Amino acid sequence: MSFAELLAHSCFSFLEGASQPVELAERAVQQRLSALALCDRDGLYGSVRLHVAAKRLKLPVIVGAELTLETALAPAYAQHAVPTVALLVQDSAGYGALCRLLTSAHAHSDKGQAAIPLAAICEDACGLSAVVPWSLQHPLGEEQLGMLRDAFGARLSIAVWRHLRIDDEARTKAAQRLAAQFEVPIVASNRPFYHHRSRKPLSDVLACIRLKTTLDEAGTRLTPNAEAELKGARAMHKLFPHHPQWLAESIAIAERCTFSLSEVKYSFPSDYGASNLTADENLRRAVEVGCRERYPTGVPVDVAHQIDKELSIIAQLQV
Repeated sequence: MSFAELLAHSCFSFLEGASQPVELAERAVQQRLSALALCDRDGLYGSVRLHVAAKRLKLPVIVGAELTLETALAPAYAQHAVPTVALLVQDSAGYGALCRLLTSAHAHSDKGQAAIPLAAICEDACGLSAVVPWSLQHPLGEEQLGMLRDAFGARLSIAVWRHLRIDDEARTKAAQRLAAQFEVPIVASNRPFYHHRSRKPLSDVLACIRLKTTLDEAGTRLTPNAEAELKGARAMHKLFPHHPQWLAESIAIAERCTFSLSEVKYSFPSDYGASNLTADENLRRAVEVGCRERYPTGVPVDVAHQIDKELSIIAQLQV
């Protein structure tokens, strides 16, 4: 029995997630997850921390993000206020595509907000898998799902989750209908916003800040239970006993997402500076020119020592 969580959120989903990336990684190992994808809202902010923790724990992780669509902009940080699409990185080309999309989403939005046209995602889909977190309140239209199906093909799936709420069955049936209509697989997720149910009180406080209300006044606007935690394969099988293929789909998606942040390594342009000097020599020369402009009366001793230290590290890393 195997399961990979593809829609995890950390505290870097501001005022939504209630756990640190390292806590999610440690809990994933405890739950014996096959893989963990961190899909924070409109950013890769927690990816490096998850990557570092995962290397230590030997946990397979997937780089991803949940992008807010530009179809109907809503106030910042309103949970599930507009349709979203989670993008998972399969390879280096996909990582570049996701970075471009996130940059564009923030560049054309007010501070604290991000949104991107669905068409932009469809035009830069190479190397990415798309997972649609299906919501009854703000579902993607059939035309939009059709656009995603045309762009991603077999790399598109619809996610369903069960938080033991009154809308679980209706949401699942709607997802099944659309999956059959567009010939798209369904993937099981628990869409966790914290690593353990003990974080539910903190999650409620964050929700109240986001909704600009108090715990006493929030009422039904708070989630009624602590089911939005990171769960393992056994617990997920109990939630979807008649659909083992939905859990299997999570493994299939995880297996094609082989990219790791370890592959990211910056190299300076080979044609930068004088051709008779090495890249490190050209960098040092450029730094010296900048120092003379910044410190016309002479570079302070401590600054000079720090520069030498950092240039030495750059040379050792061969960037």
